[in-house]
Amino acid sequence: MATYSLYKLIFKTSSEQELFDENSKKKDVSKALSYLYKTLQKKELLFVHCKRSGDCERIEHEVCATHDKVVLLMLKNNKSTRYVEGREGHDLKYHPGCYVIFDCREGVAQLAIERIAAFDNKPDKVCKILDYTLNATLRKVGLEVEIRPKMREGDFWAAVDEQTKRFKDDIRRMSFEFPKKESVNCIDAPRKLREKLHVLQSILSSVKAAKGVFHMESEKKEALDLDTMRQDVAQLVHLCLSNGYRVSVQFKHYGVFRVGENVRAMSELNEEIVDQFIYGEATLLESKWRLIDWLNEARNRTSNYKLDDHETADNAAEAEN
Repeated sequence: MATYSLYKLIFKTSSEQELFDENSKKKDVSKALSYLYKTLQKKELLFVHCKRSGDCERIEHEVCATHDKVVLLMLKNNKSTRYVEGREGHDLKYHPGCYVIFDCREGVAQLAIERIAAFDNKPDKVCKILDYTLNATLRKVGLEVEIRPKMREGDFWAAVDEQTKRFKDDIRRMSFEFPKKESVNCIDAPRKLREKLHVLQSILSSVKAAKGVFHMESEKKEALDLDTMRQDVAQLVHLCLSNGYRVSVQFKHYGVFRVGENVRAMSELNEEIVDQFIYGEATLLESKWRLIDWLNEARNRTSNYKLDDHETADNAAEAEN
């Protein structure tokens, strides 16, 4: 069972060129999705990964299947491992793949990216590659696209439980950041908890530190078990929430979740559904393809989710959620 992060495609006018037809802006999204759908199937489409150093490298891709305006794409990362044969070292290059699902159906404009080690379990790395390539192509016809993650507002413990239990992720680190304060006596918390916090505050003051961070970190092959210490940690989380302290949890696959942040929308997908889309035949279900059923379910489940903090430009043409 693989996990996918869900994104929304937001189209807007390019500053470099006018839209397809100035007199039919209501149809821009439909035209953009149709153009994107055709473009994704072109073999000459060039995906590029630009590093911080400024160097760019080509990322090979393969169109695995297309049905009913849905494109299943595989991006292949460039990786290498070093091995020694005799006394000589050799670099072995390999190209692990990541599935990317473009839902270009009219009124949908949805994207799903597999969370996989091929790209260090970080779908946003794939987003950067897609952003560079797609916008280079869309600007030719007067459009730009923003790839925006779907988010939901979530309670801290609900978010942790969902990630650890539903998505079978492990907690690697939990961190508490304490700003320097002279006194914590006014904090509404149990006395023993205030005393623990006061000790940490005293240490900060003694070395004239502006702030301090307390980490709880697991062994490499282990995971933090918040269930066994939830009562103490729950009090500490509540204390931090009530007084502006920062709390963060680092997961093995999800990345870092901070108190107060929204939760990324994710959905699990059975490999058999993907294989059926690539190699199989349409089913007798209404949508014919089980992958499209999955996309519909994911879309409906996230219909009330918000996008990230970026605001859509005034001239943006946005499809329905």
